[in-house]
Amino acid sequence: KTKAPLSMFFVDLEPNPCNKDIFNIEYLLNAKITFEPPLRKSEIVQCKRCQSYGHTKTYCWHPYRCVKCGQNHDTRACLKSSDTPPTCALCEGNHPANYKGCSVYRELKQKSFPPIRPKVPESK
Repeated sequence: KTKAPLSMFFVDLEPNPCNKDIFNIEYLLNAKITFEPPLRKSEIVQCKRCQSYGHTKTYCWHPYRCVKCGQNHDTRACLKSSDTPPTCALCEGNHPANYKGCSVYRELKQKSFPPIRPKVPESK
C-alpha cells in the first residue's frame, strides 16, 4: 500500500441544491478521495479575439479587435509600428487593451472583487 497521490480531476456540476453533498463522499471505487471547492480567481478573463472581458476567444462570435491599435482586425495581422502609441479597443486610451490599469478593467475588477472593508465598531 503506497501513499503516492493519484490523478487530480476537476468536476464541474450544474447548479443544484444537493451539490454540497459531494463534499461528504470519502471513498470512490475503494479509493479514499477528497473534494475541494475551486479556488476563486482574482483575475477577470479577457477575450483575445474581441478584447472584451468575461469570456474567451473559444466562445466569442464578436468581430476581431486588435489589442494594440483597437481596429477591427486580428492582432496577428496588425501593421502598427512599435514606435506608434497603442490605442485601447475598450476605452480608446493610449495603452494596449490588455493593460490592467485600463479604466474598463479597473471598474470591472471593483465590481467583481470589491475591497474588504474593515468592520466599523458599533456606537453605543
